[in-house]
Amino acid sequence: MRKIKCGTGVDPSGLLGIKFKKFRKKPIVISAALLDEPIEIETLEGTMIGNIGDYLIRGISGEYYPCKPEIFNASYEPVEEDSE
Repeated sequence: MRKIKCGTGVDPSGLLGIKFKKFRKKPIVISAALLDEPIEIETLEGTMIGNIGDYLIRGISGEYYPCKPEIFNASYEPVEEDSE
């Protein structure tokens, strides 16, 4: 197994010969709340920490997980309450 460190400016496609395709996130409606205190939550991927200012998301299968505000704001936008 090859191990690579991917960060800003590192392209794993060139390193591993991976062919990437374009995908768009499906337009789903989720529920989320802005955290005003730190939390520790058991997720499908293990224990995660949500900090003040992070979002707590309830996913489409009812699972919960924290999300950093930068990622949340780039991925989600508010919807009208009656459109759920």
